[in-house]
Amino acid sequence: MEILGLIIGWLLLSIAAGYYAERLRRSNFGWFFVSLITSPLIAFAFLFALGSRRDGHEEDEPDAGDARTPCPYCAELIKPEAIRCPFCRTDLPPDRATERLAPRRPR
Repeated sequence: MEILGLIIGWLLLSIAAGYYAERLRRSNFGWFFVSLITSPLIAFAFLFALGSRRDGHEEDEPDAGDARTPCPYCAELIKPEAIRCPFCRTDLPPDRATERLAPRRPR
């Protein structure tokens, strides 16, 4: 009966390690199996040492309020304030700049 309690505790701690890995934006199933095979304490120690995953994709994706327009030459999304495309390095047409700087009148 004592062995059964140890196995259940091991499984619960392994599930907790997987949940903690998911909160750190890491593979929850992968870390669950790592902790199941090795030890949940070792998995928690590694996850604590590694910390949260920083992919950098958050900075690349525009916000909902960030209106980007396609470049007329390469069709990549660029900021409306841009005077040169950062992707194809071409200067943007001046009519686009005057359109951008002209104040909008209410209709």
